[in-house]
Amino acid sequence: MEQPAERQLSLVNLPETQEFSLPYLSLDLKEVSSHLAQATVRVTTEVTQAVLRHTVSLYRNRTETPGLKVVPTSYIEKNYGKDIASDMRKLLYRYFVIDYLHDELGARKINLANSPRLAAVDVGNNGSVFTFDISLAPPIKLREWKHFAFKPPRRKNYKDLDKQVDSFIKKHQDRSRKRSVNTIEDGDWVCFTAQMVDDEREAIVPNYTNTYWLKATGETIKHPLVDAVLGKQIGETIVTDQFPLNHQFSQHMHKEQVYALTVSAIAKGSHLAIDSLKNMFKLANKAAVHEKVIEVFSYRNELSQRRTMIEEMFHLFFSKHRYEVPKHLALRKQEEILQSIKGRPDYHAYRKDKDFLQHVATLAEQQLKEEMIIDQIAMQEKIKVDIKDMSYYLNVLGDDRSREFIYFRPTLEMAEDYPAPVQTCVLKRTCRRDKTLNYILHQLTR
Repeated sequence: MEQPAERQLSLVNLPETQEFSLPYLSLDLKEVSSHLAQATVRVTTEVTQAVLRHTVSLYRNRTETPGLKVVPTSYIEKNYGKDIASDMRKLLYRYFVIDYLHDELGARKINLANSPRLAAVDVGNNGSVFTFDISLAPPIKLREWKHFAFKPPRRKNYKDLDKQVDSFIKKHQDRSRKRSVNTIEDGDWVCFTAQMVDDEREAIVPNYTNTYWLKATGETIKHPLVDAVLGKQIGETIVTDQFPLNHQFSQHMHKEQVYALTVSAIAKGSHLAIDSLKNMFKLANKAAVHEKVIEVFSYRNELSQRRTMIEEMFHLFFSKHRYEVPKHLALRKQEEILQSIKGRPDYHAYRKDKDFLQHVATLAEQQLKEEMIIDQIAMQEKIKVDIKDMSYYLNVLGDDRSREFIYFRPTLEMAEDYPAPVQTCVLKRTCRRDKTLNYILHQLTR
C-alpha cells in the first residue's frame, strides 16, 4: 500500500492565530479487495496548526536557554523537532482521530473483522493524514433466526439457591442506599468529556471535545487524578494536567498539557445497582430480577446457567449458518490475543504447554466466528449504544458474581489497577456486542 511521504514540520513560520471552520475531520474510504479497505482520516490545516502551536509553547515552557528570557522557536525546532512530531502524532491519534474513525465506519455500516490497523501517518503544517488498513468481515447470509427453536437450559433447584440470590440482591440494595449515584467514589468508573485548554483555560480547538472512561481507584497506585475527582458530581468540571492521556507523551508534554474534564456519567464500582441490571435486561419487576440473577448462581458441570445458555445459543446459530473464518483474519486475532495475555503473571507458564499456540489459534477462530455473526445481527437490527448502556455494562462488570452476565469484554485489565483512559470507541464496540447478545437471547426465550 502506498504511504504518503512524511512532510517536515516547520515551527518557525507558524501563523499566530487561525480561523476555524467545521468539520475538523473527514474520512475517505476506498475498497482494496473483498476483505480489505483503506480508510484515510484527514485533520484540517487549522486544527493541525493550532495543536502544533500549542505543542511548541509547551516545549518552550520546559526549555531553558542561558542568557535568553524567551526561547527562540528556531531553537525548539532544531533540538526537539522529532519529539514534537512524535507527540503530535500520538495526540492527534488519541484525541481526534480514532474515535472519529470508529463512529464514521459505524455510520457507513462497515462491518469490521478486527480493529483498524494504523498503516501510515503524515503530520505537516498543511494538515494531517492518518491511513488505516480495515479488515472487512465477509457477509453472512442470515436466516430468520428469531424463529429458531431454542430451549434454554434449566436452573438448578437445590434448596439454598433462592436464598443465596435473595441475600445477594439485598446486600447490593443495602450498599446502594449508602452510596451517592451522582458522586464519584473510590472504585467508580467515570466518563469524562475532555477538552484541551491552554494556560489561560481557553480551548485549543474551539467546540471540540472527546470522551474517555477511567476507573477512579487508588487500590494499587494512588494517582493524583483520583484525589482530584473523588467527591465530584455529574456536571462538574475540573481543570488538570494530571489526565493520564499525557503519560504516553515525552517529558515536555507529560507534565504540561492541561485538560478541562467534565463528569458526564458515573458507573458505580462499590455495588451492583439493581436498576442497572433491570435496564440492561429490560426486567419488569422483582420476580424477573430474581430469575435473572439465578442464571449466575445456578451451576452445572462448573458452568453457570448464563454461560451454558450463551454457548448453546452460539451452537444453534453455527449449525444454521455455515461460514469459515478467513485465515488472514484469524492470524490477526491470534496476534491480538497474544498481545493481551503477555502481561499476565501466568503467561510464561502457559507458553510451556506444547499445545499453547494451537489453543490460541482455536480461541481466535471461535471469537471471530462469534463476533462476525453478532456484529452482522447488530447492524441488521440497528442496535445502538449510548452512554447509559456503557454505564450499565461497567456497573454489572464490576461485581465478581454479576460479571458472569458479561460475555464480550474489552481489554480493561490495565485500567482496572491504574487510571488509564479507555477510548469510548473500544468500550462502545464491545458493549454493542453484549447488548446484541442480550437482544438475541430475549427474542429466542420470550
